[in-house]
Amino acid sequence: MPVMLEQQQLDSVFQELDLAKQQMETFCARAASGALVPAEVHGAVLEQLKLVVNELEMCVDQLQRQQDQVQTLLAQNQALEQINQALRKEISAHQSMQAALQYQAQQERLLDLITHRIRKSLELDDILRTTVDEVRQFLQVDRVVIYRFKPDLSGVVTVESVTTPRYSILSSVIEDPCFRDIYVEKYKQGRIQAMDDIYAADINPCYVHLLEQYQVWANLVVPIAEGESLWGLLIASQCSGPRPWEATDIVLMGRLSGQIAIAIQQSQLYEQVQRLATIDELTQVANRRRFEAHYDKTWRQALRDQGPLTLMMGDIDFFKPYNDTYGHPAGDACLKQIAAVLSSVLKRPGDLVARYGGEEFIMVLPDTDLAGAQHIADEILAKVRDLGIKHRTSALGYVTLSIGCISLTPSPGRQPQNAIKAADNALYRAKNEGRNRAILFELVDPSGPFDPGN
Repeated sequence: MPVMLEQQQLDSVFQELDLAKQQMETFCARAASGALVPAEVHGAVLEQLKLVVNELEMCVDQLQRQQDQVQTLLAQNQALEQINQALRKEISAHQSMQAALQYQAQQERLLDLITHRIRKSLELDDILRTTVDEVRQFLQVDRVVIYRFKPDLSGVVTVESVTTPRYSILSSVIEDPCFRDIYVEKYKQGRIQAMDDIYAADINPCYVHLLEQYQVWANLVVPIAEGESLWGLLIASQCSGPRPWEATDIVLMGRLSGQIAIAIQQSQLYEQVQRLATIDELTQVANRRRFEAHYDKTWRQALRDQGPLTLMMGDIDFFKPYNDTYGHPAGDACLKQIAAVLSSVLKRPGDLVARYGGEEFIMVLPDTDLAGAQHIADEILAKVRDLGIKHRTSALGYVTLSIGCISLTPSPGRQPQNAIKAADNALYRAKNEGRNRAILFELVDPSGPFDPGN
C-alpha cells in the first residue's frame, strides 16, 4: 500500500522552495545592479532549484497516487453501500415473509382450535361463542357477531363478542327493508363485503344509516351457508374508527365461515339422531328412554325443592279388541290421536308425555298437586271422549281412556320407581272399576304406604 504524503513533508518542500526563491531574488537583484555573480553561486542556486523541482515532482506523483487511492476507496465504499442496500432489502423481504408465515401459523392455530371444538362438542352455541371470541381477539376488532336469518329474511344477532358493553347488540332483530331487499340477495350469492370506512364506501345511504344505528364504522361480512341456502352472517366490525381489512383477514373469515357451516350441519344431524333416539316414531311423543331420563331429573329437582310431583299413567280401554276389529292401521291412527290429545293438555315446559309401551302412556307433571292433577285428568278424559273414535266392541261405542295417578312430594327414603308402580296400581283400579275414569292417589305421609290399593 503506498505511503500517504504527510504534512511535515509538504512543509519541508515549501521551506526549500521559499529559500530557493529568496536566493533567486538576491541573484536577480545583483545581476540587475551590474554586479558580477560568482559562478559557484550561480551553480548552487541552479542546483537548489533542481532539488526543489525534483521534490515537487515527487510530491505531485505521491499526491496523484493518493488521489487514485481515494478514488478506489470511494468506489469500494459505493460498492459496499450497494451491497448494504441489497442486504437491507433482503432482510426486509425476509422479515415480511417471516411475519406472513407467523400470521399464517396463527391463522392455522385458530382454525385448528375451532375445528377441535367442533369435533369435541356437539353444542352449536358453545362452538359459535368460542368462534366469535377467538376471531375478535385475533383480528383485534371491537365486535364480532353471528347473525342468523329467519324465514322472512329478517334476522337476529345470536352470538357476539365485544371489547366493551357499549358495543353490544346481542339479540338485536334487524328487519330493515334496505338490508333485506338490497344486500341479502348478494350474500345469498356468496358475496363477501369488506368496508374499511362506511363513509368512504360506495354503498346505499340507507345502508349507511342502518350501520350507524349499530355503531359500525368498518365492516367485514362473510355469509354462512347451509347447503344451498343462506343460514346467517359472520360479521367483524370496528366501531371506534376506520380499519383497513387485509386480504389475509378476508381469507380467514371465509375459512371460518366454512367451519361454522360444518358445525351447523353436524349439530343438526346430532339433533336428528337425538330426536330419533328419544321420540316414539309412531306417536311423535317421547319414548320410554326419554321418559326415564326426564323422570329421574324431575324427581331429583322436586326432592331438592321439596315441591309436588304428579305421575300419571293412561291406557286405552279395550285396545286389543279395537285392533282386532278395525285392523292395525286403524289402531296406529287411534294411538296418534290419543297422543295428540295428551300433548295438547300437557303444555308446560317441564311436562312430558311418553309412550310407555303398546297402548299405554305415562305423563310427568312437576309442581302439580292432587287438585291440579284432578283437573288435568278430567280434561284428558273429556277430550278423548270428544274425539268420538268409533269402537263397537266397547260398551260405550267409542274409544275411552283409563288413568291412574299419584301425587307426592319426593323424600330421601322414597324410590322414584315405586311411584311408577303406585301409578300403575291406580290405573289397574281404574280398569277394575269400569274404565273411562281416573283414580288419583296422594301420598301425604312420607313414611306411609306407597300403594293406592291399601
